[in-house]
Amino acid sequence: MGSRGSNNSVQLRNFCIADLDELYEWLSDEHVTKFTTWEAIESKERAQEILTPGSKPFVLMAEQGLATQAVEITLKNGLSELKGVERVEGLVVQENVASARVLEKAGFLNNGFFPKHLEA
Repeated sequence: MGSRGSNNSVQLRNFCIADLDELYEWLSDEHVTKFTTWEAIESKERAQEILTPGSKPFVLMAEQGLATQAVEITLKNGLSELKGVERVEGLVVQENVASARVLEKAGFLNNGFFPKHLEA
């Protein structure tokens, strides 16, 4: 698949079947899913279901030091494609200080916590 947005360090594109092994490795790692709303997956079959056409997974995967850059590129591309968008929200689990910092560095404002989301 062609690149949707990239620079020298970060490339954003749709997932494809060639990503199955890496996607499985990533989504089955409890350390990775610690701050997500889903449990670690237990099979490659489940990872393949996630890649099925019609399900559009979008997960920002970036190595340390590249996350802010990836968020900035995502915002730039998303806002250019979605005309009329007035607000973009980034939800982060309260304990995930690193991700909150990434959003802050990308220009997001911390508007507080949403108690309903804490039940996830």
